[in-house]
Order: sequence, then C-alpha cells, then structure tokens
Amino acid sequence: MLGAAAFSMSGIKALRAIAETDFGVNTSIEQVMRLMVPFLAAGMRADTGVSDPAMIAAQLRPRTKSGTSTPAVAKA
Repeated sequence: MLGAAAFSMSGIKALRAIAETDFGVNTSIEQVMRLMVPFLAAGMRADTGVSDPAMIAAQLRPRTKSGTSTPAVAKA
C-alpha cells in the first residue's frame, strides 16, 4: 500500500507504465484513480498485522536535525 501511495504521489506515468507492463492494458488517469482509491481506502480500514507487544506499545519519538532522539536546546 505504501508503494502504491508513493507512486501515485510521484506521478501517474509510473502507475500507467506498471498497468501496461504487468497487465498489458493502456489506461487513463481516471481509470488508474478508479482502481487506486478503493484499494487505498481498504488498506486504511484494515486491522493492523502487528502482534509483537513491544511494537504495539512503541511511541513515536520526535526527530531532530542532528539525528539524536533528544531535542536540541535553543540558544538565547
């Protein structure tokens, strides 16, 4: 699903090329979007596949430019 979203944001040409190469069909932008929207919506509604308790409990850490997990202190 992530790949499909990334391809759709990068441009329709890649998705049309995949449809032509893999399925042998020439598609329009409207046809590709008619197929993509239900696919992405179903993926968003799906339950998580994560079963590891540590991953379930994980919390997002703020990112910094230095790459450390602690935020930089602003200088006055």
